Amino acid sequence: MFGSKNFKVSLKGRSGIVYTEGKHSALIEAEMMTGTTDFVIYFDRFRSWQEPFENIGLSEEDRVRIRKNITAELERQGLVIEWE
Repeated sequence: MFGSKNFKVSLKGRSGIVYTEGKHSALIEAEMMTGTTDFVIYFDRFRSWQEPFENIGLSEEDRVRIRKNITAELERQGLVIEWE
């Protein structure tokens, strides 16, 4: 699907991360920073997938997997991130 991964992480300008798994996509608020941290990710504000899957709930297991995947991908790109 996405090479050897089943997800994709893309930066959306200076204020968001697009996370995609299969047909599901989510826009997660983030903020580009200067200094020792490159991005602050406001993961607590992330509650659902984008349309047409916005009514599908996210389990704690989903949230842990998504956060782990984002962390791995952004750190692989050399970015320092902080979670809020």
